[in-house]
Amino acid sequence: MTFSDRLDFDLLRDLFGVRPGESDRAVIRAAATISSQLPQLVISVAAREGMPIGTGSADELRRARARADHYDLLYKEITAEVPARVLKGRSIAGCYPSDLVRPSADIDLLVPDEAALWAAALVVCGREDVERIEVALIRHGDRTHVVLGLAWPTEDPLLDRDLKVELSTLPLAGDYRWVPPSVDLPADATLADLLCIAEERFSREFTVRDVLDALMVFDHRPPQPDELAKVATERAPELLELLTKAHDVAESAVLADCVEAVRAPADAELLRRAPAPAETPRTVVERLANGLPVYGLLLRETRRDWPESRLHEVDGLHLLCTPIADFLMVGGEVVAEEDYHAAMRALEVCQP
Repeated sequence: MTFSDRLDFDLLRDLFGVRPGESDRAVIRAAATISSQLPQLVISVAAREGMPIGTGSADELRRARARADHYDLLYKEITAEVPARVLKGRSIAGCYPSDLVRPSADIDLLVPDEAALWAAALVVCGREDVERIEVALIRHGDRTHVVLGLAWPTEDPLLDRDLKVELSTLPLAGDYRWVPPSVDLPADATLADLLCIAEERFSREFTVRDVLDALMVFDHRPPQPDELAKVATERAPELLELLTKAHDVAESAVLADCVEAVRAPADAELLRRAPAPAETPRTVVERLANGLPVYGLLLRETRRDWPESRLHEVDGLHLLCTPIADFLMVGGEVVAEEDYHAAMRALEVCQP
């Protein structure tokens, strides 16, 4: 019996820590504390068991499936123009049974280079009423990578998060302290998915959703333990933590073998990690030189027939001029008002 066969409402009740005697609604509330969209999975499990589903729950599932279909259509339209690889959520969703809903907050696409990234962005902007554009730069080796987020409202913006496409030339960014970025993502979907889940640990604790994702991947396309250990490298400690949590929920021979296979590289990686620097660089130049991300404050939208972006320094300010928008690049969360106005005045450097 696979884990997906065992995934029922009672198991979710246990995983979310809902005490015996509490109502079924408590399971929904517990799921919502992890993610606003995770109740969609709980409702789909309830529906599979034949539990009564009202109009609100039914519409929650309808919107979730429509959101996933929308992302899949966008992926087809983007890949008709440029090569792109789907990562994380939408890739993992394919491991879930068709009668269950794996929530998709966004769709993450890896593109081979910056020209492909902006070409993909133009496909999205030409199809959707994009309202929010986010950009970040990360320098790794001799290449500056671009991460671009494009977001727009859903059919029910009061209840649902914006639809969002994230395009990146960098598959694994690391933790900006001990673990460097990696451009080498395994071609095998299972290995890539598990590394992407492990990467989430750099920004937050693992949740029930991560454990469920890992278990579904093992159900659908289990990895070879030695291959998983070989690619774990710098992310081995996080991968070991994930697999251990998954094995605590659903014991299996393959999971147990993978836990043991990853243990040695995890121990070696923990010994390798050096102490984090005492101070975090703050300026754009320092952050890029140290492999840390810098972020873009949107100044204006535009359209240009450029294959790549251009980074200009004007009076100490860094302007990123791209085919779809211009940004003031910053190293922190707060931007001085005078810097914003100075950047707006300096936009002539972005003209073709």
